[in-house]
Amino acid sequence: MKDFINARVLAFLISDDGSFTGNGILLHTNSFTEKEVNFLIQCLNENLGLNSSIRKTKNQIFIYIKAESLNKVKQLVKPYMHPFFYYKIGLNNKANLSIIKIKLLFLSNLKIFNISLLFF
Repeated sequence: MKDFINARVLAFLISDDGSFTGNGILLHTNSFTEKEVNFLIQCLNENLGLNSSIRKTKNQIFIYIKAESLNKVKQLVKPYMHPFFYYKIGLNNKANLSIIKIKLLFLSNLKIFNISLLFF
C-alpha cells in the first residue's frame, strides 16, 4: 500500500478532501482511524518528502501538511489537478470567480438575490 501513495494520489486527496488554511493544507480524513491517518502521514513524509502531521479535534482527525511543504506540494500535484481546484493549494483560481459571476447573472435575471443562493 505504501508504494501507491504518490503525487497523483495526493492531488486526488487534496481535490476531494483538502482545504487551504492560509499557511498549509488540511486533508479531512474524518472517516479514517488514527492508525490509518498516521500511516498516510508516514507515506506522505517518506514517499514525497513532505512535512505533515496529525491534527485532532474532539471527534475528527486531520492530516496537516505544513507551510514549509507548500511549494513542494504545488509542484507535485499541479500536473494532476484540474485548475478548478488550485485554490485548495493556495493558488489564485479565476475559474471560481467566473462561476460566481455566472451565478450572480443568473440570479439577477430571475430578479432574486439571496447571498445563500450563491452556493447552490
